[in-house]
Amino acid sequence: ETIKTTANADGTFRFENLNIYNDRVYLATVNYGGITFSGPMMAADLTKDTLDLTVNVYETTSEPAAIQMDSLTSQISIENNRLYVVQLVTLANTGDKAYSGASIPLPEGAQAEMIGEGRYSLSADGRAVVDNRPVLPNQLHTLHLAYSYPYNGELSISQPLAYDAPNGYEV
Repeated sequence: ETIKTTANADGTFRFENLNIYNDRVYLATVNYGGITFSGPMMAADLTKDTLDLTVNVYETTSEPAAIQMDSLTSQISIENNRLYVVQLVTLANTGDKAYSGASIPLPEGAQAEMIGEGRYSLSADGRAVVDNRPVLPNQLHTLHLAYSYPYNGELSISQPLAYDAPNGYEV
């Protein structure tokens, strides 16, 4: 069930006359600046009259200056003459604004295999996978990326990286 309200001038909000159940979890989300921010899911404590749900909301930016690559892990498999690569890319946001538009370039000639339909999309030129969720300040943010190539026994992959990696790269 979805219930909507508007926040007060100080950012607080309140829902009145709700039925609270102990076998459900509750989640508050806020739409601000075109981005949906979520708080943690919480179970109700029926011994209390209230359930406090906190959502941190940030100003947003599309400037990647505060974004760093914390880690990149790749898993490679071969099936039916195709080489599949699945990557987990962890980004860190060292700034104070939510970064929208995090993207990971695809290697030349790769075909995107979308993971998490709805969360990810291809860039307008089809050369990068874009995460539709914001990278929040002072939190690690993991992207799942998958792509494939035709494979006949030999392949060289070169992948550009869009963000600085202060911890260096290790292959």
